[in-house]
This record gives sequence, C-alpha cells and structure tokens, in this order.
Amino acid sequence: MSTGILNAIWQKILYGNDIIRYISPDLDSDFAVAPTLFAGAHVILSIALQFISIHFLWHGLQEKNVKKILISGATALFLTLFHPYFIPLIGLIALITTAYPNFKELKKRLKLFLLFNLFLIPSSTYYLFLMRDSAFKTHHLQINQLPLAHPIFWIITLLPFIIAIIWMKLKKTQIINQNNYWAFVWLIAATICMLLPFPWTRKYTQALLPVLIITTLPFWLHFADTLLKQSKNFLKPLLLLGCFLPFLYLFQITLTIINHPKWKYMIYHPNTMIQAWDYIQSNSPSNSLILTDSLWTNIWLPAYTNRHVWVGHPHETPEYDQKINQFQEWLLTQDNNQFNSYLNVSKINYLITQDSFSEQAETLLDNHWHKAWQIDSTIIWQNTN
Repeated sequence: MSTGILNAIWQKILYGNDIIRYISPDLDSDFAVAPTLFAGAHVILSIALQFISIHFLWHGLQEKNVKKILISGATALFLTLFHPYFIPLIGLIALITTAYPNFKELKKRLKLFLLFNLFLIPSSTYYLFLMRDSAFKTHHLQINQLPLAHPIFWIITLLPFIIAIIWMKLKKTQIINQNNYWAFVWLIAATICMLLPFPWTRKYTQALLPVLIITTLPFWLHFADTLLKQSKNFLKPLLLLGCFLPFLYLFQITLTIINHPKWKYMIYHPNTMIQAWDYIQSNSPSNSLILTDSLWTNIWLPAYTNRHVWVGHPHETPEYDQKINQFQEWLLTQDNNQFNSYLNVSKINYLITQDSFSEQAETLLDNHWHKAWQIDSTIIWQNTN
C-alpha cells in the first residue's frame, strides 16, 4: 500500500481536485495485495487456484509426473470455468514448460501436455458456445474492458522490485534458479498475454505480486535480516509507522468520500426514495420493470426492491452502451411522443421521479400513467396500459 500512496500523490498532482482519482490504486488493481484482503473469498480462491495449477503444471511436466498433471489439470478446469480469460495464460505456460529447456524434451512430455490440455477443453468449449450468442458476447466484452494503467503507475508500483533486482545484480546474486523457474515462466507468459489484443489485459497481472516476491526473494530475506539486526527500540516504531500510515491514508480517503457532494449523490439517497423502494417491493409484481430519473438510483434499486431495472450497473445491463445513450437522451427530451415512446418500447411498468423531473413527467406522461404513490416531490408512476 505504500506504493499506492505514492501513486495517489502522483494522481493528485496530475488530476487536481477530481475526488475519484484520490483512491489509492492498491484498492482497484488486480496486481496489488489489497484486493486480496478486501475482496474476500472469491479473489483469494482465484489466486490460490492459479498458484496450485501453475506450480503443479511446471513440476508435473518437468518431472514427467502424471499425478501432478492431474492435480494441475483439475485445478485449472475449476479456475477457467469461472475465469475463461486465464485459458490463454495457462495454455501458454504449459507450452513453454513442455519445451523447456530445449525442444528435445518436447516429444517426451507431449503426452502429458496433451493430457493437461484435455482439462482446458470443457471450459474453452463452454465459453466459445456462449460467445456465439451476440448479446452475451457484447455484454461479456463490455464488462471486461480492463486495460493496463498508465506507465507511471507501473513504474511506481514496481519500484520495490526494481530496487530488489538492482540490489541482486550489485550483489551478484543469482536471480533465476531451479526453485523459481516456474515463477519466471509465469511472468513471461503473462507478459505475452498482456501484449496480445485481449480486452481484459489487466487480469493477467492478477497474483503477480507474490510471483515477483518469489523471483526476488533473496533481497526480501536480506531486508528482513537487516531489520531484525537493528535495535528493538528502532525497529518497533518503524514497523508501527509502516502499519499506521496506510490506514491513516485510507481513513482520510473514506472521510473525504462520504463528505464530498459528488460521492454523496452516488451513495446516499433521501428517505423519500427509500420509502418509494419499500412501496415498490411491497406492491408491485415480482416481474415488474422499473426505471428512475437517475442512473445511480437505478444502480441501487434492484438490491433494495428485488425488482428488475431497465438500465443500471454496466456489469448487469446487457447492451449497456446503447441503453445508457438512450436513457440520457430521454432525460433531456421535452417532446411528448419521444418521452412516452421510450417508456413504451422499454416496457416500463413503474417510473420513479424526483424533484424537477417529477414536474416534467407530469407534463409529458400519457394518460395511462397514474400516480401510485407520492411523498413530497418523489413520485411513483404506474403504467396501467
């Protein structure tokens, strides 16, 4: 998280008072360790499966051990059924490992290589089958637009490892050895995948933080020994400071976010909107389609009402780009026909409006819309057509 703070300072200088840019990149990068701690079991399990699969794959092919190949294959199957973007990465690692250290070994390991790839067939077939559906393909590619961050971000983030490699070079410490060959193969394969035209490039940085620690382990062991040799009076305050500063930074960021008007608008809703959601949940059919006059209200609505929303979170809205453009045009229109046509074509059952938009809706809505509920300027309109 220390490099995250450096990145945040750089972003502050670059973007000024744009609050969205204040958040430390450690919190939203697939590379960093913070998502592993905060994202819960899903990310931890995903990283664990990567390590088990790749580590056993390397040793299984190098040692020609069928049991290890089976363990690796079963783990890779489980991982890629949920994360198909790792299929190219693991497949490339298998190919490099099979051919290492020279192509003479390729024939000897070919059967094991083919055995392992059998485990990738189910997830590959299932994924390709899903991609035949144009709606799924568009939605899947849309939510997985995960490019790499700005180069300066990576220079700052990788700074500890750059220092580690320089130290190892100066000390003439062997960087590549038999204990970390597999980690270097992983780094090479991940780099190749990042250079390929995949939309989810950033996903290939997942779990690379511990991989880089493994490849530069002598430096970190030396660093730990150096700290232990220092007097306890010096070491304890240093460790406390190192632990305290990142969380002080996170506390400050959290405090800033909850008091910033832009973020308050995104996260918090007036009591009248909460009451409107309660009404929808209690009085509308479970298959009702809802729309409000705010994208952020739309995003929160399904969780509060257990009802469908026409356009909400990008990850949960098929054809999001098209729908959000239409939604924004609808918000701005003053044309009666265009206003009602959008609601009719979208088959909206309930419309929730607030403040000045309630006045606009009252003027533009057709007769088959009537007020089902109202408190102050928050109104629920029901389609009786």
